[in-house]
Amino acid sequence: MLLNPLGLASDDYTKLKDDLERPINEWNLSHYPTAIWAFKFLIEQVQTYADACDFSSREAAKYQATLAFLMKLLPQEQYQWLEQVARKLPPLRESLR
Repeated sequence: MLLNPLGLASDDYTKLKDDLERPINEWNLSHYPTAIWAFKFLIEQVQTYADACDFSSREAAKYQATLAFLMKLLPQEQYQWLEQVARKLPPLRESLR
């Protein structure tokens, strides 16, 4: 998966803001940019390593650093919105079935 921070920082997210107000089963998930699914992947990976109490391995640090970089790169409101959307989307393992 390729994560494009500039794609996350674009104005496209404002078009998707209304989805948060509707139940997830009414969302048209095919319209979500790949960048949001990649962001979800990052969040899930960081959580997986945190659940295993692994904060210092090379892999864990890679995901944590990438998420921290995006937190600094994106405006706070947009980062929080992306995090909300990512957490409401179905888990990637379920989405790929």
